[in-house]
Amino acid sequence: MPTDRAVQPAVVGTGSGGPPLDHDAVGAAVERFGTPLWLLDGSRLADNLAPWCDATQNGPFDAFYSVKANAAPPVLRAVLDAGLGLDVAGEFDVIAASANGASPDRLTFCSKAPNPEDLRAGLACGTVVAANDRQVEAWRSLGRTSVGLRVNPAVDAGFHSDVRTGPAGRRFGVPIKEIDAVITDARRRGVTIEGFHCHLGSDILDVDRHLAAATVLFDLAARHKAIRWLNLGGGYGVPFPIDDRRYDLDRLFRALRALVDGTTGDLEVRFEPGTAVARDAGWLVTAVTTSIESEQGQQVECDASVNHLPGALLYGTQHPVGIIRRDRRAPSGSCGPTMVSGNLMQPGDVLLRDTPLPRLIPGDLLAFGLAGAYTAVRASTFNGRPLPAEVWLGDGKLELVRRRRTASELYAEMYG
Repeated sequence: MPTDRAVQPAVVGTGSGGPPLDHDAVGAAVERFGTPLWLLDGSRLADNLAPWCDATQNGPFDAFYSVKANAAPPVLRAVLDAGLGLDVAGEFDVIAASANGASPDRLTFCSKAPNPEDLRAGLACGTVVAANDRQVEAWRSLGRTSVGLRVNPAVDAGFHSDVRTGPAGRRFGVPIKEIDAVITDARRRGVTIEGFHCHLGSDILDVDRHLAAATVLFDLAARHKAIRWLNLGGGYGVPFPIDDRRYDLDRLFRALRALVDGTTGDLEVRFEPGTAVARDAGWLVTAVTTSIESEQGQQVECDASVNHLPGALLYGTQHPVGIIRRDRRAPSGSCGPTMVSGNLMQPGDVLLRDTPLPRLIPGDLLAFGLAGAYTAVRASTFNGRPLPAEVWLGDGKLELVRRRRTASELYAEMYG
């Protein structure tokens, strides 16, 4: 890592609940690649992978990282090197998995509404999951005679109404009361249902919600003896600063081992962690461009936007923020409530609201934490703002994963 950099991070002010911030790495990345940028920490990602690796090595479990959370090549390579498989949801994910050395038998495919290209790509995957009876037939028509079936377990969970996929209904998975009929019809068509899959939602902190869904799946498996695996999907929460609880993975694994021990046959329990692996391993780093202080607090503008931190726009999430001073100034105290806005021509372009922060001046760096999952993959180029560079920090070295395009390159890619 360079040591003769212009950026000299020294003083930090943070919102509560944020992951540790490597100030030197942020400074070096900004000097080399500018702002805004997304920074991914390989050591933190490895720490997050460890409990999943331990579980799969010491129990009837298997884990498949959700590619849609963050498809950056170093992330996928780290996941595969750790022994996890990949959960893929479409053609793009299958291409990303293949490009980074994933074995097809370590891919599990599940999509709400796959198009023909998605289905053809999914044929290469070791496991495919049908989300309804129509998908069972679609896979059969392509030659797959053994599929998993997504179940709607009627379990309500998730941090926001727009991410809850487990409540009763037909949008996500087959309702429990219809499972027998779908399996009977599949068997008549020559298709074996080999496993049951479900997904409840995102950022679940209550282990009992997952265990309630697991009970549904185990009860179904007891009635249908051909079942080889049960997949609880993802949603293992990593809370934002508004909630200091932590998801108890140890308790989940212990309870699931007990459920498996109470069954006959060889059932495997699968998981699809995404947020749990990547969220707190990533930051959005942006530079302050203007700052105005008033009796009401501090109005700050920066060179990023909600284009690059979409959770703030979609769900109102408050990301913890680290402040890195370029000139080694001492902290000058709080200005009261601070609002950080971006560079879009939109009043909703707000990255942080009503948070006490030290006085900021142009050139200060803001590192928004908990940005490693469902951030870069959701980002947009609205208002003609090119996507930030993506930078990987691994073994003390910085690697450019994706460079920031110029505005001219962005226009040419869109309309050239």
